[in-house]
Amino acid sequence: MSSGVYCIHNKSSHKVYIGSSLDIKKRWREHKYKLKHDRHENTYLQRAFNKYGEDQFELVTLEQTDDLVNSEQIWIELSKSYDRRLGYNLYRTAYSPTGYVVPRHKLGKLWIVTTPDGLELEVRNLKAFCEEKGISYWSMQAVASATQEHHQDWRCRRYGESRTFHRKPRWIVTSPDKKTFKITNLALFCREHNLKHMGMTDVANGIVKSHNGWTCTRL
Repeated sequence: MSSGVYCIHNKSSHKVYIGSSLDIKKRWREHKYKLKHDRHENTYLQRAFNKYGEDQFELVTLEQTDDLVNSEQIWIELSKSYDRRLGYNLYRTAYSPTGYVVPRHKLGKLWIVTTPDGLELEVRNLKAFCEEKGISYWSMQAVASATQEHHQDWRCRRYGESRTFHRKPRWIVTSPDKKTFKITNLALFCREHNLKHMGMTDVANGIVKSHNGWTCTRL
């Protein structure tokens, strides 16, 4: 698996789409699947694919890096892929609709995501964004609803809302290797750790002693 910035290059028109991913090859397969089935969310790229055909598009790895957002931004500026004459990127800012006039009735569908290094991004499709970054969509939803403080140092809120984490932990969960977790959302925790929610609930209620070696007590 290689992370970094990539380019989808139209060999006929030489227009480009700039993107970034934790797994470039996997992301390329996802792009091609959507394009082949006429389901890609980028209508400009989809129309070009339909016009020129699959064999006229190639993947080019521009840079291998873990600093995805900043590096993608640099390449977008260098290539000017936001210019309709030169590329297919919908926005000038990486992962952000900044500069795009969003109708007022659609503002509620925007998310403000804060990266671990403190950079704020405007995101329209939270699920797709999470898949790109390799982070849990459900955990980010929990962060947005203020039931969880952060997810791997990522934070999230709906556009126009100010969320403050306020819920106290409700369970103490101990793993088979004796690691202890104080959590607020047992169902979410179970989903992330491949545990059965009912099994852990039975442990918390004293019906059984453990579930797959895990224990759980209520606070």
